[in-house]
Amino acid sequence: MRPSKHRTPARTRVPIEACVAKNLLGGRYVRYLRIGTGDQLVVHLHGLGGIPGLDLGWLAWLSQELNLTVLAPFLPNHARSCRVDTYDELIDCLGDWAESCGIERALWIGHSLGGYLVYGVALKRPQYVGGVVNLAGPVNAVFDRRPIPLLMPKLAYLAVEGLIAFWVSLGTQLLGPYRRDVLRHTVDSVLHGPRARTILRLIRNTPQLLGPMQRLPIPAFNLGAGLDPTIRYRYPWPGPGGPGDMVTLFGAPHNFPSLLPLVPHFRAAIIAAVSTVLTGMVNANDPAPSTTRPPVA
Repeated sequence: MRPSKHRTPARTRVPIEACVAKNLLGGRYVRYLRIGTGDQLVVHLHGLGGIPGLDLGWLAWLSQELNLTVLAPFLPNHARSCRVDTYDELIDCLGDWAESCGIERALWIGHSLGGYLVYGVALKRPQYVGGVVNLAGPVNAVFDRRPIPLLMPKLAYLAVEGLIAFWVSLGTQLLGPYRRDVLRHTVDSVLHGPRARTILRLIRNTPQLLGPMQRLPIPAFNLGAGLDPTIRYRYPWPGPGGPGDMVTLFGAPHNFPSLLPLVPHFRAAIIAAVSTVLTGMVNANDPAPSTTRPPVA
């Protein structure tokens, strides 16, 4: 039977592989997902209490759009990755994982806490980070050091918004081509959930990196969430050759990456940010153009 010419073409899938990096320093280990087989390597760090399975849909889409290979680790103290007790151990663990994966000067994307950790890796292990895209991360902000009871309104906002984003993202992706992978890794992350008490202690002991981050000589693009009351953004910091990019997405909640399949405005912003930093990384690696005029024939 001849196929109908009006039949809807099948959706293409990018390959998704579940991996684990073992025998890191101190016997640590990190589980991660390898998404796509593109030419450019990108690392994605999820946020506090994040579920990498829920990021599969938009990371696979990004991999297809820009021909990328995305490595998405399950952060220490999340899911079935190892446990750490201090901020320095967390950064060192991510650096050891990057070394085991053969990462060199890659683009790192971080959401929320992941955005902060990306800059921490760039400061302590700069050989692995060539550029940064920060999504609603408290990078150019001062951490709120007040006691936990005084932070309850902010924490309650994040909890409610996170639950809404969880169900919207899960429901949307279960209708897509990655439903089995999304469901498997989401259930796995929920069953082996984060140790909230340990993570809160890590956050409260994180250093203020506002000053050092301003001096990082790498391309950076920072997307702030317009509806996020939990982060007090200060100002964009200088980047290579001039001010860095700082854009606040109008109408974006803190967990806006989970809503990428539904909001074209958010998708366009992600593409612009990643493309800008990738271009900056290429220009930073190119030799300076010669100022000598060619001989006249």
